[in-house]
Amino acid sequence: MKTFIDNTSLHRIYKVVSTNDATLPIRKIDAVALLHLAEHILFSESILVSTFEIDHIQETTTETINLLKSHEAIGNNENDLGIIQTNFTDTQYREACNNAIDHIQADLLTLKPETISRWCKLVDEASKPIGIRGSQLEKWIMNDWGKSQRVDIASSALERKASGSFDYILGSSDAVYGQLKVLTTNFRETNLVYKLAPFLDVFFRVNINRELGKYLNSTYSPAVQRSLTINKSDELFRREVEKQIEAHIDEQSSGFASSFIQNILKHEILPLPMFAIHFLRKEKIKSPIDMLHTAYKMRHENDDVSAVRIWLNKWEENYSSSDSSKKEKAISELKNIANDLKLARERFDVSSVFRGEYSQNEDGTISIKPDFTGLSEELSKLLIKFNRPKIFLSALRREFEIEEELGGVICGMLKRPIS
Repeated sequence: MKTFIDNTSLHRIYKVVSTNDATLPIRKIDAVALLHLAEHILFSESILVSTFEIDHIQETTTETINLLKSHEAIGNNENDLGIIQTNFTDTQYREACNNAIDHIQADLLTLKPETISRWCKLVDEASKPIGIRGSQLEKWIMNDWGKSQRVDIASSALERKASGSFDYILGSSDAVYGQLKVLTTNFRETNLVYKLAPFLDVFFRVNINRELGKYLNSTYSPAVQRSLTINKSDELFRREVEKQIEAHIDEQSSGFASSFIQNILKHEILPLPMFAIHFLRKEKIKSPIDMLHTAYKMRHENDDVSAVRIWLNKWEENYSSSDSSKKEKAISELKNIANDLKLARERFDVSSVFRGEYSQNEDGTISIKPDFTGLSEELSKLLIKFNRPKIFLSALRREFEIEEELGGVICGMLKRPIS
């Protein structure tokens, strides 16, 4: 399945890999972003990013892609897992904005004026592309706009490409404009408006990008900080599998053995990229950029990675499908995975499978009369445990559940202090 990422994701990667200073700390949010990109490289069919942006944003994205290519962390084209820069027509982008309106309004309706100030603390530079200051929403919060003014603003907004999308939506939609005013009127005269605008900015951007991803038959995966801000994961099938494993560990034990991993999960909404960590942990990685290079190399050379990618992409395609029957199959598979993880923990008593009636003969010996009642059911449970994907997922769960040193392994792969 194709994965559509935002420019912000690549800009956060650039912040990490553009320096060779091994003493420079990496923010925890960027360390997680690096691992998620490694997982995209290992398992995505292809990776796409929008070029419907102002020149400054596009230039940084291009520089990042060229840097990754120079280190052989990605390929040169879609067939070789390059990161493909994809443009949209004005008509496509306008339609994506229109399709996003109902979702934006629904998200805004979940926010409460009395608690919104607390959530604004989640927003910082990691939720925006490099070099972007403030938010286009500030003027909409600080001022009142008449209908005719809003229509005029909307009419030419998309000439500024993605940076004009908020003007287009708020100029076009009475509902979204009205809800924005309900949320923000009480904050106009406070300094909080300068945090509030970038916070709400994320809800607009994520919903627009999700619609853009649909044009490309891809699944949108937002920047890590954006997922944290809106309190939503992306809709990749592998994320759902990782969530199942996380939930199972939390439910069946005291949680992950590694305190470092526990600490990460307290502050993230995206599940831990377990697939990437599992395959990369044994490799001799020398730097953050080498982690991505190693993922790209394993994508081509490791048979187990290829097998897992084929399995995941089959279900990614179904899970993201507009065909309800395919979607339902993927949801059913997730339920099966949850049940299998539970089943894999059970200890099977051989006597429950091979039962018999015991009797003593006259000469003192013991005779056994076999009883095969329930044999087929118990054997089928045992055979389920030997299904290859289920063995892999069960081992993956066990790995994160019991290995205390796994946090140190992650830090060792990054080769930089984490702040």
